[in-house]
Amino acid sequence: MVVDSFGPRRVKGDCREGPDEPPITARFDDAFGALRYLQSLPYVRADRIGAIGWSQGGVYAMAAINGPSLERARQRGVELPAVGFATAVGVYPGGCLSLVNEQVIRPLLVLIGGADDWTPASQCEGMVHAMRSRGSDATIVIYPGAYHYFDVEGRRLEFLADVENEEKPSGYGATVSYQAEAAADAYRRVEAFFGRHLKDASR
Repeated sequence: MVVDSFGPRRVKGDCREGPDEPPITARFDDAFGALRYLQSLPYVRADRIGAIGWSQGGVYAMAAINGPSLERARQRGVELPAVGFATAVGVYPGGCLSLVNEQVIRPLLVLIGGADDWTPASQCEGMVHAMRSRGSDATIVIYPGAYHYFDVEGRRLEFLADVENEEKPSGYGATVSYQAEAAADAYRRVEAFFGRHLKDASR
């Protein structure tokens, strides 16, 4: 199931500033709305649903299994399902610094390029190591030389000068490129990760 937090709100969501494009802060809530819907389906195992997100969506996938994020949601009145997401994958996720002092409570896999200048691998690596030191089941795979969008087939190597980027002194610009070897490995790892954590142990 793909959760679209932008289209229904008439927001492009392309990481470019615009006076008529306010930031969307409801993506966490949208994820749990999707979870409740999936759990209502008779052919879905309520305790075997994972989350995956890319870039901006990656931090929300991670937040969906982050204990403090769940607690903050409850405090602001969000009605969370009794059974939450079983696991999550963040692909070149943004926001790793915001979670470095927090704690995922379900297995997490992070996949990111070592040359990413939009969502730096070092920040996510630091987050994962900090979480692991506190007992979380968190893993990171860094692909040397790979940039943001390394899994977007056909994406040519280019510098996007007009996208927002807090990592650049100007506040703008990021390098993107498809990297076939990294993409193929990421696909294999995601399939294996979800297969390991979402399979029905009784079968």
